[in-house]
Amino acid sequence: MIGIGLKYVILVSITILLAMAMITSANQVEHPQIYNMTTPLSKDPFVTYNGFYSFEAYQPLPPSTRPIVIPIFVNAIFPYELNNAYATVPQSSTVCIPSGTYSLIILNVTIMETGGPQYDRAFYIFANGVPVFWGSTQEILNSSAWSDLTIFENMLSGSCITFKALLPNWIVPSIGVTGYYIVNVTLYLYPGPEPNGLPNYFIPIAPNSYGVSLIGLNPFHDKVTLITNIPSGTYRAVLLMYMEGGELDEFWYTNEPATRELLVYYNNYLAAVFNPFETIYTGGIDPFMWKPMPSINTLSFHNPYMADITPLLATGINDVNITLTMTNLYEAYELTGLPYFTWTVSGVLMLWVNESNPMVSGQLITAYSSFYDSGPIFSTTSTGLTEYMEYGNYTLNYVSRLVFEHGIEVASFEQSGVFNAYQLFNVVMEYGILSENFTESSSENINGADLFTMSLAYKYPIIFNVTAYVTPLAPPTSYPYPAAYIQYATVNLGMDAHEHYSLPGMDYKTDVLESLNSYGFMNLTLQIINPYGGAVVTGISGNYARTSKDLIAVHTYSYPTGISSYLEKFSALAISPNATDLIGYYQYVMLRLMRIGSG
Repeated sequence: MIGIGLKYVILVSITILLAMAMITSANQVEHPQIYNMTTPLSKDPFVTYNGFYSFEAYQPLPPSTRPIVIPIFVNAIFPYELNNAYATVPQSSTVCIPSGTYSLIILNVTIMETGGPQYDRAFYIFANGVPVFWGSTQEILNSSAWSDLTIFENMLSGSCITFKALLPNWIVPSIGVTGYYIVNVTLYLYPGPEPNGLPNYFIPIAPNSYGVSLIGLNPFHDKVTLITNIPSGTYRAVLLMYMEGGELDEFWYTNEPATRELLVYYNNYLAAVFNPFETIYTGGIDPFMWKPMPSINTLSFHNPYMADITPLLATGINDVNITLTMTNLYEAYELTGLPYFTWTVSGVLMLWVNESNPMVSGQLITAYSSFYDSGPIFSTTSTGLTEYMEYGNYTLNYVSRLVFEHGIEVASFEQSGVFNAYQLFNVVMEYGILSENFTESSSENINGADLFTMSLAYKYPIIFNVTAYVTPLAPPTSYPYPAAYIQYATVNLGMDAHEHYSLPGMDYKTDVLESLNSYGFMNLTLQIINPYGGAVVTGISGNYARTSKDLIAVHTYSYPTGISSYLEKFSALAISPNATDLIGYYQYVMLRLMRIGSG
């Protein structure tokens, strides 16, 4: 480990939010530098909640039935070999799942960091190439997260499934990064009536050489196309997507442009627009803000992005081209001259297929789509601060008539959204706001009878304020060189999600309101080791962080025989109190899961 007589070493991956933003051909404006840090395992005792140092607030309420428990990975080490500097090959495990019907299927993931300091890492799990878990690690100690896999029941039940887990760990002993992760993944199947209307056919989006859906996008490769065939008996098609920003776009909402939208095209029609959530990983901005409590959607992503593209089946189901592109990547490169704006995207096309009722023909009755992005708008205030704003909106409306051998289906899909970004900054401070509001609705009916209806509404607001001072303590002309670093930061982040699904025999609603408020201060000394942001913290003179999180979620199921619902309330406060306590503690945690109605 690298140090100067300290009992700890902290390694820092400097993530420059935006090193330079070109305002005019003769003018450049600098941002404060923000770091992505990692702290070592402390030998001090730490307070856990249900045995885990770190966990997400959002929780399932399992039924009272005893689950069938299937271990998938047991004490799997990432990377395979500790001398493997960056393990990118997935680990595989094939398990056979008993036939039966299940009312709930939960995938539980527990991860322990050991062996020294390590960075927060992305962690993905795929089942037969389909993404079923999308999350990340806590940098220190251990964590627990989960994913609801019930929607994949028709793929899992009675089948032997190959699970692949990818945790690209980075080990560099020369600078003290020696930590590795031990992973356990377990499947819990709760016997009971299968929920109505689950998909029965799954096509991974653009599988890579390892057979999993994992796509990399950057300013010079911002578009990927998949050519596939859709079964002729398909009467409903829904895209389920995941995405996360990397490198300079880990904090994409602080960049210029500060907006990102994933556009998906089906046979050259704009089929869906996906707004990414502002996930903050456990080393991001101020790592002490997330010790022990992570931000929203960090350890596991609990609201995947979905869009119903059934009407576009009318444009063809053979040799279908599905194209994905992320907006504003090349524009960010043009403004900064830096290429390090990257995204990782994954997804699956979920299909409802009746092989005995093939589609004969299709007609697109309504086809309208618009997408507008103002692009960056810059100005200078009277005090010399740079002011930036950007806004946009989109609308999609499709209606089609699908003729099947035994019936006629009318399918419709509408989607609309607005996004607004505002920033005020100079070389040492940045204040910013990003809001994303969007809705979508869809319906399918055959011979006049409803098959499905779906309506979704989301709001993703974030407000951040960062002041950072970096002072080189030696000429910064060669690496490494020492520097002093002071940072003040606040983050206010929220998720407001409403979902409603209706189909014959069942109606389901979920409402989730989650909010996070965080404040942090750090006074550090660094050894900056390369021009791309690597550094080692050699001392901490001051530290304080305070993070609160609140969540309320209501889930309601309506059947012909009655209504069943449950409520979750969560509230917690985490503190990182000073420069000598590197792990912090929960001041309080309150979690209530309760059934509030049945019939």
